[in-house]
Amino acid sequence: MDLREAASALGVHCQTAYAWVRQGVLPARKVGRGHAVSEGDVAALAARRRLGQEPARPIHVRDWAAQAGLYAAIAQGEETAARPAGGRGEPDRPV
Repeated sequence: MDLREAASALGVHCQTAYAWVRQGVLPARKVGRGHAVSEGDVAALAARRRLGQEPARPIHVRDWAAQAGLYAAIAQGEETAARPAGGRGEPDRPV
């Protein structure tokens, strides 16, 4: 079933169902421009909701130690070195 059908079956707005897909609460796979959700996963989530269990939200922890080089480059005034390779922006354009 598509995401709108899943949202309807769960009794929520389609944006809520989409947020649950992005958070990993509702498993789905990308199909074209939409998402396909299995009926079993929808039924399992509906059962958890009926029992009053909130969908588990994953905890995202930022790895600050991995950012040490970024902070050092910014502190030294090396904005271009702080920009990640292949990241946003143009390499020759000042930040």
